[in-house]
Amino acid sequence: MSVNLAELGVQMGGVARAVVLVLLAMSVYSIAIGAERLLAYRRARRQSLRFAAQATSLLEDERLQEVVVGARAYTRSHLARIVAAALAEYLKKLRLGRLATEEVLESARRAAERASLLVVADFRKGIGGLGTIGATAPFVGLFGTVIGIINAFAAIAKSGTGGFSTVAAGIAEALVTTALGLMVALPAVWLHNYLIQKVEGFQVEMNNSSSELLDRLVELAPGRP
Repeated sequence: MSVNLAELGVQMGGVARAVVLVLLAMSVYSIAIGAERLLAYRRARRQSLRFAAQATSLLEDERLQEVVVGARAYTRSHLARIVAAALAEYLKKLRLGRLATEEVLESARRAAERASLLVVADFRKGIGGLGTIGATAPFVGLFGTVIGIINAFAAIAKSGTGGFSTVAAGIAEALVTTALGLMVALPAVWLHNYLIQKVEGFQVEMNNSSSELLDRLVELAPGRP
């Protein structure tokens, strides 16, 4: 026996249809956020690779200001934002001439940490919504199911007749929303976990890059052999 979803949809009550519309909206939002985040991460990865190749050669030649200026061309690169923030702060404090070398390096480290927090916040935009959808979509579908079952039994009690086939038909209509809720929740949870792993990978890259940069600045600091 096959299930005719179109026929079940026509027979649904107003509450069940509203629940279906809400779940469909959740599904569209999940797909849109997932696609947008994946595209943003891909662009960040590609720009960061190009920036890393350029910045490495400039740092070897001790052309720090050119690294800061060149980073402006890589607006989507997470590594460019971290390196540019740290170098800009380093050069700014170095020009003052009133701070010890350790204080200048500490300022650069804090600037890199602040930039890293901002980048992570940008990368996590929309991911919380996926987690919320994954957690609540089954309950939204269950709400539609409960209302559908109540309406089915209320209709049977009102008419005073109805066998197993009538009850089964009403329950089948009601369970559609539960099935739809699960279909919406599962991809949202998968996307949420996958994107969180990607963000954690970006965090590791930024921490490594800032650490390597600070090591290089220690070598270039005034008064160092």
